[in-house]
Amino acid sequence: MAPPVFCPLVALWAARGRNVRVAIDLHSGGLNDPSWRWSFGIMRWAIRQAATVIVTNPDLLEEQNIGHTPVQIIQDPFWIEDEIEIGSVLPSRLPYAVFPASGAPDEPIHAVVEAAALLSGQVDLVVTGEQSVRPDTPGLRLTGFIPAKEFRGLMAHAAVVLALTTREATMQRAAYESLQVRRPLVCSDTRVLRRVLMDAAVFVENNGPSIAAGIMEAVARADELRAAGEARQVLIRAEAEQGLAAVRALVTGQTAMVTDE
Repeated sequence: MAPPVFCPLVALWAARGRNVRVAIDLHSGGLNDPSWRWSFGIMRWAIRQAATVIVTNPDLLEEQNIGHTPVQIIQDPFWIEDEIEIGSVLPSRLPYAVFPASGAPDEPIHAVVEAAALLSGQVDLVVTGEQSVRPDTPGLRLTGFIPAKEFRGLMAHAAVVLALTTREATMQRAAYESLQVRRPLVCSDTRVLRRVLMDAAVFVENNGPSIAAGIMEAVARADELRAAGEARQVLIRAEAEQGLAAVRALVTGQTAMVTDE
């Protein structure tokens, strides 16, 4: 799995002179996160040496010199856990939208805070992860990092889930998690998110007024968005199964070394 670039480099070194093929599970940060910019050239070289590269979206590899390495499009398999353990959440006076965040630099947290103030008294905004914002904004609740069961409960009882990023060519784990618990989605208006989610989300600009308006639209269209999300799950799963079949075919009858999650 990459980044970091060290993982595929170690796998490629270990595979030298052996009947072993390496598949790289490339996450978007490997080629578009500024903190890994120094390693982009090395990453492209590693991909060219690999038997295949796995990505959640093809945009990440556009205009990248990866030679003739086959590309497999495989979304995160969120459908595997059909029966997930969901914790309870504290009762809330208002419906709430949850932004599953980690404090990463591509998360438009200040726009979310602005949206919380605009929606105060109508919809609360709950933000996870460690955040460097004032916790006393009206309508905003910061949870920090929370246990998985509690997090799933927070998601499952949300009126809306936000999947927001300021980077193109970046799929959002929050979108997968929202589909898993069948919640209405509000997403940043990027090419990848539009192509993958289509009519299963409301798309917004990364500013407070647009996010606030998107949340209210998603609340109003909740049933429609949930139905569209279920239909998208079927298509995403079918596409991923094709990619998994290609990877299985690659390693059939051989010793395989796959760098994956």
